[in-house]
Amino acid sequence: MYIEASGVDRSVEFRKRIIDLKRGQLVVSQRALAKRWKWHRTKAVRFLRKLEGRKIIFIETLSLSPPCSIITFLNYNELNPINKKNEK
Repeated sequence: MYIEASGVDRSVEFRKRIIDLKRGQLVVSQRALAKRWKWHRTKAVRFLRKLEGRKIIFIETLSLSPPCSIITFLNYNELNPINKKNEK
């Protein structure tokens, strides 16, 4: 999940809608994550809530049908600093 986070601010198409993502964010459905991890959806939701409780991620639920979430990794910039080329 972390590796899928956007490395730069960008717009993505998700379910025929344009969603603006900032660096360190990804858009995904909880059902898709559960399927990828081969878990029941409620287990995936509990895991995500645990990460959110530990201040690792922030979950913003979007009102699409079916619902999906923008997941923000709160420490993304610290773990993946932007490399400035030609900086002395």
